Amino acid sequence: MTDDSTITYEAFKQFERNKFSLVAQEYDRALAFAERLVEKLTGGIAVVTSQVDEAILDAVGAKSGIRLLDVACGTGWA
Repeated sequence: MTDDSTITYEAFKQFERNKFSLVAQEYDRALAFAERLVEKLTGGIAVVTSQVDEAILDAVGAKSGIRLLDVACGTGWA
């Protein structure tokens, strides 16, 4: 480690991107494992999530003609 505590913007951006990618990969692996487990135990993730579909749509006041945006779904890892 050096005494120079300055860091360039590009170095910081690359550091943040690298660390985020590691976290996203682990999250993605954990999610994939959980989905396989649910599939094995219940026959599919839809079996679990479909149990709350109606409640979620009711909570946001969804009805015919309303436009909704589904945000922050999935791991964000492509």
